[in-house]
Order: sequence, then C-alpha cells, then structure tokens
Amino acid sequence: MSRISFSPSANLTLAHAQAGNVEYMKRHVPSSSVAMRLLATIALPALVSAIYLLAIRPAALRWGATAEEVARSMPGDDLVSSPSFCATRGITIQGRPEDIWPWLVQIGYGRAGFYGYDLIENIGSGSGRRSAGSILPELQHPKTGDVLPISAVASLVFDSIHPGSYLIWRADTYALDESDCGRRTHIDRRG
Repeated sequence: MSRISFSPSANLTLAHAQAGNVEYMKRHVPSSSVAMRLLATIALPALVSAIYLLAIRPAALRWGATAEEVARSMPGDDLVSSPSFCATRGITIQGRPEDIWPWLVQIGYGRAGFYGYDLIENIGSGSGRRSAGSILPELQHPKTGDVLPISAVASLVFDSIHPGSYLIWRADTYALDESDCGRRTHIDRRG
C-alpha cells in the first residue's frame, strides 16, 4: 500500500487554490441580494399585471353595468359576430329618456363636445372648445350614414337610430332605459 503525503508547500498550494475559488465565486456568482433584486425586478411587473388583468380590467369593462345588463342582448349585438373587444358600461342620469336623447345625439368633436372634463378633452387641440350647455337644434336629427367626428383624425358613423331608445354607431351602441317611474334614465354603452 502506498502512502500519500503532502509536503508543506503542497498544503499551501491547496489552501491557495481554495482561496482562489472563494474569490472566483465572490466575483462570478451573484450574491443573494443581487438575486433578490433580480427576482423583485421580474416579480413586481408580473404582480402588477396580474392585479390589472384579474381585478381592474374586468371592473373597467363593466363599469356602472349590472350583471343582468352585461348578459342581456342589446341592439347592434348582431352586427359583429365575433367582436375582438366587448365592454358594457352604464350610467344613470336624472331625467326621462326623451329628455336625455337630445343631449346624446349631439355629442362629438366639433359638435356639442362630450360632456366630460373639457380641459382633458382639449389636450393638444389648442382650441379650448367647451361642451355645449344647451340643446343644439341643428344636431338633433342624425341619419344613418352620417359621420360623427370623435377627434380631429377619427370618426364614427351612425348606423341605426331609434329616437328615445337607442342609437348605434358602427362599433358602439347606446341604449336608454327609463327607471324610477320616469324620473331617471339608465344608459348602457356596449362597444
């Protein structure tokens, strides 16, 4: 049987090699804090995306609409057999459908505005247009095929109009429902 013996210089060389490995590891293997930062960099966007997709987006697609309103059919649903985007949103307004209708048919860019925040609606336009404060008689009788500008570069087209009940722009439907014994109107928008 042969016996292996190490000389002091061999032991020193082994210790030096091990120390070199430790230094190499320190330089080339990420520390736990680097790994944690990398994990956080990946996990945070994934978490934010999951919260948006699972909580915020579903609520935004049905804002103001009940489950029944989302499930029911609306005029114009048959116009696009497989829509790539579908949202049903609703709002209840004090007033009867025949009182709300004139305000609805006159909305649009370069028309009566959108009855929202004029400051936001005018970003980039420089015109300072304001939403109409009254019924504009010249905008009360749209016809199928009429163009409805929604910005300086985009527009919708009136597709189907049933005064006091619904109007359909190619892509969007607005349906008015009377509620609370005629004192309020609920408007559902699908598009």
